[in-house]
Amino acid sequence: MPREKFPDVHKVKCDHGTDELLFNVPGTLGWFGNGGSQALNLACQFDATKIILLGFDMNLQRGMHWHGRHGHGLNNPKVGSVDRWRKILDAQLPLLSRRGIEVVIGSPGSSLTAYRKLDLQEAINEFHRALF
Repeated sequence: MPREKFPDVHKVKCDHGTDELLFNVPGTLGWFGNGGSQALNLACQFDATKIILLGFDMNLQRGMHWHGRHGHGLNNPKVGSVDRWRKILDAQLPLLSRRGIEVVIGSPGSSLTAYRKLDLQEAINEFHRALF
């Protein structure tokens, strides 16, 4: 798609050498090796302060992603990759806390250990009360 047709759409890039949340250059995200962590990084750059993570199982207990296998041309995760993603994402909590960003896990079955886990409705209610 030509950029001229969509002038308000901005390209986001990932720093392939970095597995941490990036804040200094808007639109440049940490790599992490997975799109969920990149989406978290982007939400943080948009000044989100209360984030509920959904679908961040970070395990292969169901044999694959929570959403099933990727289609042709995309890699599916292996145990080593998922373990790496979990460790990297759990390690981001101190940085998030220093920036005043609260992250909770809102889906059951997540293997992340650094973040509070709440039922999705509880998380929504808690954040709603805190914001309004």
